[in-house]
Amino acid sequence: KEIATLKGLERLTLSGGAGLAAAGWKELAALTNLQELKLRGTGATAADVAALRAALPAAAVTWDGKDQ
Repeated sequence: KEIATLKGLERLTLSGGAGLAAAGWKELAALTNLQELKLRGTGATAADVAALRAALPAAAVTWDGKDQ
């Protein structure tokens, strides 16, 4: 929940922490100033990434999943 307070954040890389809870993805989706979001080893699924991309259309969302 602490990350949701960083409303001005423009770039974020998350590495490790496999199995980030669904609530965590919703927290990230609230960071509407993000321009770049990198997910590595987070346990993100294609559905998680699709939801983040839809919620953050201005952000370049990359991950270590199947579309990379």
